[in-house]
Formats: sequence, C-alpha cells, structure tokens
Amino acid sequence: MKAKEYFAKYEKGLLSESTDECSTAIADMLTEMNAEVQKLMEVRHVKLNRGGYAVFKEMNEKWNAVVRLLEKKYGCTPIIRDGFRTFWVRKMPQLLGHI
Repeated sequence: MKAKEYFAKYEKGLLSESTDECSTAIADMLTEMNAEVQKLMEVRHVKLNRGGYAVFKEMNEKWNAVVRLLEKKYGCTPIIRDGFRTFWVRKMPQLLGHI
C-alpha cells in the first residue's frame, strides 16, 4: 500500500479529538504496516538481515510520508517522524543503526 493510501484510510482517526480513537488509528496503521513488512519479506524472499533492514527502512519512509502529508494538509501531526523505526528499535535494539 502506498503512503497516500495509508493517509486516506487513517486520516480521520488520526485527527480525531478522541484520544482513544486516535490511539486506535495509530495502532491499526502500525499493525497494517507490520503486516506489509511480513508480506514484502515473503514476496522478496528475504533470507539475510540486510534484506530485512531494507524492508524496515522502506516502511519507515512510508510512515514519514504520512507524517509529511498530515503536516502539509493540517500543519501538524499526531504521529512522530521515524515513529515506525522507533517502535521497532525499541522491540529489537539490534536494528539500531541499520534502519
């Protein structure tokens, strides 16, 4: 899925005044992006770490593109730049410096 599609799908939830709805939208987008990571690794037959790093980096760039789209349209964003990378580095510290 392209960044514009993620933006269109989660825009309303991300900008909701309800913190629960916003948190749910962020979690759903992250979950969907993680599923896309798995799919890309399978389709690309990733066997080595460097192939996985490239997929994670690509998804982080999509996350940042959503951030830019929100900033461009609304002037602010409820999600942080490099949030996808931050999430995964906290889960797997060995990714630090690779994605």
